[in-house]
Amino acid sequence: MEPLPYVLDTTALHAYCHGSLRLGHILTEAAESAVHVYLPVLCLTETHRDLAYAETTPLRVLTATVPGIMQVALDPVDAAYVGSAARHLEEKSGRRPRLGLVQAAHLAMRHAAVLVTDSEVTELLPYGWPTEQP
Repeated sequence: MEPLPYVLDTTALHAYCHGSLRLGHILTEAAESAVHVYLPVLCLTETHRDLAYAETTPLRVLTATVPGIMQVALDPVDAAYVGSAARHLEEKSGRRPRLGLVQAAHLAMRHAAVLVTDSEVTELLPYGWPTEQP
């Protein structure tokens, strides 16, 4: 069975910046298997907002030097999907989801990828979708 690509959400990027061994293992496995690791731009933005500049040094090194890392921006169609999905979830649950998490779930489905997250995603992904803890 071929290894699946990964999508890292904001919680995974926080964990990486704080030295998560599990994330290091996932990134090593992805590089050795030549699979992509997708970093949604909204998750990168949230991480830079949430953490001090010095804390994000590992993230800047990761995005500049590790092969297979794909930073994914939002085009107008994806922006409409992410915004609409977030609004629908907020109306359904009464909680405002992080836009980065919605983009990450969308990318996981688009690329048939494992979503690496500490967040609850049952309302964002089909039942049984592969996820991993960072």
